[in-house]
Amino acid sequence: MAAFDSALSILNKLLDFLSSKTGKAQAVPALAPADITKTRLVIPVEKMGTTVASKPAANTPVTKPVVLTNVVVNNPVVVAPKHALTPPWMILAKSLMGTKETPGSGNTKAILEWAKEMGLNKVYTADSIPWCGLFTGYCIFKTGFKGVKTPLWALSWLGAPMVALKEPCFGAIMCFGRNGGGHVGFYVSEDSDYYHILGGNQSDMVNVTKVAKSRCQGYRWPSNAEQYRTPGRIKAAFSGKVSINEA
Repeated sequence: MAAFDSALSILNKLLDFLSSKTGKAQAVPALAPADITKTRLVIPVEKMGTTVASKPAANTPVTKPVVLTNVVVNNPVVVAPKHALTPPWMILAKSLMGTKETPGSGNTKAILEWAKEMGLNKVYTADSIPWCGLFTGYCIFKTGFKGVKTPLWALSWLGAPMVALKEPCFGAIMCFGRNGGGHVGFYVSEDSDYYHILGGNQSDMVNVTKVAKSRCQGYRWPSNAEQYRTPGRIKAAFSGKVSINEA
């Protein structure tokens, strides 16, 4: 539970603070998943006491400003990305943290609903089936971006139409190897040995966990979401659990 709270704290600090030029901070109003595709989150970044707002992306509707400031997580500073748009799938992914699969023969309705909304309910019929790819695909699909043809297969996220990245960045799709298959989730931050991944089917739930860098097979980005990509790794200390096998 402490690790979950720590992970949620990291994401809250990265995603959920407004800051005015006078330094006042306000909580961002909660967004229902259905609202995410209707909302563009512009994130001005404070630098040297000056707030710099980004230029609005083309064909994006309502603007709700959110400031991403440097935050301290267990003392090290998480360096704020240098420009301004937060990937909408990360807002949705964060809102789904805590979703758990049902042990035994039961199923968690929400997880099966993700498959149904994506038209995968005939092949994805029980939450006992690994669902990291389903979670990743749902977050990308629900927010209006292009995913892969076979999202349930974790390593298929390395293929077209995903765009290969030279290095990970906030919100990047991260693919990992494991015995008997693969794993996929979203990049939050990293330390010297581990990536901190927001994903599904991690200890049978949606959470942020540590995954060894040595397992990484590649990093990808949706081809129609370039305006949301902020280059740069995010260094942070995170005391969460190390995930070894996500089957």
